[in-house]
Amino acid sequence: MNIPIDYLPSERIRPRDFLRHLLIGRDYSEIEYLEAETSNSYCTQAIKVLSCLLRVSPTTVRNHWGKTLNFESMPSNYQLVLAYKENAL
Repeated sequence: MNIPIDYLPSERIRPRDFLRHLLIGRDYSEIEYLEAETSNSYCTQAIKVLSCLLRVSPTTVRNHWGKTLNFESMPSNYQLVLAYKENAL
């Protein structure tokens, strides 16, 4: 299937928002998201998902993109790739 370039997102998505939609779901309150994110395995799952989807090592995600679920040091090109994937879901 060929998608016209006009339909591809031009805005990046924050990794935390992408992961919330993918791992938890949509339309939850902020409190419900925070409760789910504090589970013991959520951070590990988040790192695995980003690693697999973006084809980078888990070590890169864990050690170079930030110590929080915001992954504040993630390069912007990867955030744009997440937006493409979010658009496809």
